[in-house]
Amino acid sequence: MFREMSEKNGEECKVELKRFIEKEYGSIKEKFVSGDGQKFQEYLEEMTIFKSFLNENSPATPNQPQIITNSLYKKLQTVSSSFINNFQNKIEIIKAEKQTIENKLRKDLQEQKSQTNEKRSKLQLRNTQLEADNVLLIEKEKFA
Repeated sequence: MFREMSEKNGEECKVELKRFIEKEYGSIKEKFVSGDGQKFQEYLEEMTIFKSFLNENSPATPNQPQIITNSLYKKLQTVSSSFINNFQNKIEIIKAEKQTIENKLRKDLQEQKSQTNEKRSKLQLRNTQLEADNVLLIEKEKFA
């Protein structure tokens, strides 16, 4: 009977401790899951401070340090996955932007080449005409 009551009390204490952790974790979660906290190192620093806070201020329970550590470990896994996913998304966006810029530059280069070749052809034609005109002038001067 005493053992059953002790176990029930222990479970209630664990539930209370987990509620306390979730309540206090809310501001950290909001900051880093929403993306306001941009650096993972900042998150780790916040979690170190948070762990100290929990150790000092959370409800006393059997296995309190283990429960706190396990809970924070799970949160760390979730947020680190979020950071990784955000980082991968940013990489994909950068790759897409890079590809768009490369395509535009290739297109611009092709247009520049085309325009340069067109100008070259016109200049060569003009040069040929001027040389022909020059030959005609020289021939005219000889007979004049």
